[in-house]
Amino acid sequence: MQAAPTRSMLTPMGAHEDRFSVVVAGDDTFNWNLAPAEKVGSTAARASIQRGGAGLLRELVAQSADRSPDGLRGVDVHVPELPPVAPPSDPRFHHRFAVWSRYAKTKDKKAKDAQEKVWRVERFLGTQRAEPGLGQPPPQAGPEEADLVVLHDAGLGFRDREDLWPRAIRDGAMPRWVLLRTVKPVTEGALWERLQPFADRTIVVIRIDDLRLGGMHVTRELSWERTAQDLLSELCNDERLMGCAHVVVSFTTAGALVLSGKGGAEGEPSCRLVFDPAVMERMWNEAHDGDMIGGVTALTAGIAREVTLNPDAPDVIWGARCGIAAMRKLDRDGYAEGASADGAAPGIVYPKESMARELSSPKPPAEERHLPTEAQPFAEAPICKPRHDRFWTILEERHPEDRLEDLAFRIVTEGYEEALQEIPRGEFGDLVTFDRTEIEGLQSIRSLIRQYEGRSRPSRPLSIAVFGPPGAGKTWSVKQVAKGVLDEDVPAKTFNLSQFDDPQGLIDAFYQIRDISLGGKLPLILWDEFDGKRVTAGGEQEFGWLSHFLSPMEDGVFQHGQLSHPIGRAVFVFAGGRYKRMEEFREAADKAPAAKAPDFVSRLRGYVDVVGPDPREKDPEADPYYVIRRAVMVRQLLRRHWREIFKKEGGVERADIDEAVLRALLRTSRYRHGTRSLDSIIATSVVRGQDRFGRSDLPSEALLDLHVEASDFLRVLRGGTSGETGPAAPRPAPEAAGSG
Repeated sequence: MQAAPTRSMLTPMGAHEDRFSVVVAGDDTFNWNLAPAEKVGSTAARASIQRGGAGLLRELVAQSADRSPDGLRGVDVHVPELPPVAPPSDPRFHHRFAVWSRYAKTKDKKAKDAQEKVWRVERFLGTQRAEPGLGQPPPQAGPEEADLVVLHDAGLGFRDREDLWPRAIRDGAMPRWVLLRTVKPVTEGALWERLQPFADRTIVVIRIDDLRLGGMHVTRELSWERTAQDLLSELCNDERLMGCAHVVVSFTTAGALVLSGKGGAEGEPSCRLVFDPAVMERMWNEAHDGDMIGGVTALTAGIAREVTLNPDAPDVIWGARCGIAAMRKLDRDGYAEGASADGAAPGIVYPKESMARELSSPKPPAEERHLPTEAQPFAEAPICKPRHDRFWTILEERHPEDRLEDLAFRIVTEGYEEALQEIPRGEFGDLVTFDRTEIEGLQSIRSLIRQYEGRSRPSRPLSIAVFGPPGAGKTWSVKQVAKGVLDEDVPAKTFNLSQFDDPQGLIDAFYQIRDISLGGKLPLILWDEFDGKRVTAGGEQEFGWLSHFLSPMEDGVFQHGQLSHPIGRAVFVFAGGRYKRMEEFREAADKAPAAKAPDFVSRLRGYVDVVGPDPREKDPEADPYYVIRRAVMVRQLLRRHWREIFKKEGGVERADIDEAVLRALLRTSRYRHGTRSLDSIIATSVVRGQDRFGRSDLPSEALLDLHVEASDFLRVLRGGTSGETGPAAPRPAPEAAGSG
């Protein structure tokens, strides 16, 4: 991974050069922070006020400029004379209201600071806008010329009131840089028209949700690759945004996408994704109850700071990374106790000083990757367009096929945290995957369960399906996803339909589900082998169980005799036993209308295809990254069964395992029963009492042959290649079967 730049790489500017001039303007608000009584039985409450919008941004930009490294150009931030604090009854100003409460710093009960309480927003009450015709008084216009003008457009009227604009963009020559933090609609209004002739020196900052509300179609929480490619495609259809020097789209605390249409290095267009490999958008915030105000303000201030440090070629990526770090600190630590804008104390206030310190962080925690693009002509300069010639993954881009075995070895011996720290991953309880397709499927299931859980009285169960080869861990995978959303103690019940003799068994199961739901729990119900044949007196019925689920799935009721009974809230997970992929099941279902199979498919709300440890196709060359999936599984199973082979070295838990054994586990052609077979081989090895996993610790060939093709496994163990022809090792006599 390329080393992140540091402040020491900047060229100091001489003291003889002119000072850098910054003007900040925009929609000003008064933010009223309301807090209920904290003591039980008390009716006391308090209200504190602080400047929001452009006023808060001015203060943070000025605070950040004061922390510039020694030897860099001095910065003058022009702060207009602001009107005194006004009460909510003053119709000339915009007032925003929010109720604040103390929340646990983190939901992680194992964290050291889990018991600490911090201030976060309980609910937003809304904005009281200034009355039309009055508005806020025009601020001091500032200097006629400026190096950087930072504009905070909150959609409260500033964009269409020229009398509120600073002189540097209204009357004088346009500044060297304009930094516009805006909201939907993005490219509308008099302000945007004023900036158009100077778009090649304009940096736009906007939240992804504003773009979505403005009509852009960008998927949510599936995979970083999918979201980034969707967003780039949409941005490329907006000629006005593409004409800007940089467009920074914020995914709040999870990351940002930076599109440099005309502001890239040496004029070349580029698109870069700044992201946290462990989480998608919104997921980081789920560990912290409550909401926050001022996160994108910190991101904007971080980018402004980079412009002041290097105006010839501002490092917008670094500014975004520092801004994300500050946003996380704000979400984690909440607002501070301090003096309100009206001088009263104590108040609930934005922690400007700690935010400014975070914005100058030497190593902000975020990864960065280029998106695959191609330059296409646009106006007088090239722009970047997304490449759709392949299914792009950051894993494949970062780690080519010819080096996968070395990478897989590192994953097992050092852990994926070390070997794949810059690669997006899906973490769902104990399940970890780096496969983009699998991540997207599991994320979609996660989102469905989370939305369903948030509904107070759903009229029917949530029905999803999971497919995969035998032993791929289908039901286990969905359980991990569900427990991560619901609760570790979520009631989960499994019913294997191949063991039912008649529909009465199904009715009994529905009664059990109803009882759990009536008890106030949201049960997770796994219907194994739902796609099997039902054996009746008349013979086998293809998809014979599906028709019995139609009413429960659609109406939330089941029939027993003449009576209908409500099932209540439940998550139904249908685990296939015959089909490896949803596509295969759907094709078969379309051919069985008499069994109501198409009707069953229409009632499903989502699905996921679980891959397992083997290649998707019989030819490993068609899915070379299966070895990465295997490596992650091998590491986890070794930790589960043989913790004694792990040694702590330099902060890394290293697994001491013979290279030949590891190669055989990773490269054998196929596991007969998927993950179960891999688990069995590792579990039945004789490592106990040792601190190394060697060749002699493997099970006998007879036991190996239960779970793999033993001759192929041993051939790889002895240095050969999986699947190559040649004499197989002699099979042992039956009495030789056993471990050791």
